[in-house]
Amino acid sequence: MGKYIYLITVLSKLDYFARVVSILVETALIFLILTCILFYFKICDDEEGKVVNACKSWIKGLAIILSICATINILVPSKEEMYMIYATKYVTKENLQMTKDEIKNTTDYIFEKFKELKEDK
Repeated sequence: MGKYIYLITVLSKLDYFARVVSILVETALIFLILTCILFYFKICDDEEGKVVNACKSWIKGLAIILSICATINILVPSKEEMYMIYATKYVTKENLQMTKDEIKNTTDYIFEKFKELKEDK
């Protein structure tokens, strides 16, 4: 049981780290794309296209990192969801039936109280 809780904690931290990295990479990508546009349309001096080529290679690398982080963010569930998934291991038909019976008894009790309130008026 302890190893599952440890795994949930590690995956939760990995998901958080991937989110932070994604934000940083997105910011860097925006800056690089704007820089590339400035130099591509000759707004700034770039005689041999070195800056544009460098920007393109950085954009490709950061896009790969962003893809990996996005995949982690999509595939790793939240910490609460992981605990719920782990808890489903302990749900049995008997537990489920008990829950249904409790719900039925509770709703019956509520309706009885409503009827009593209507009769008292």
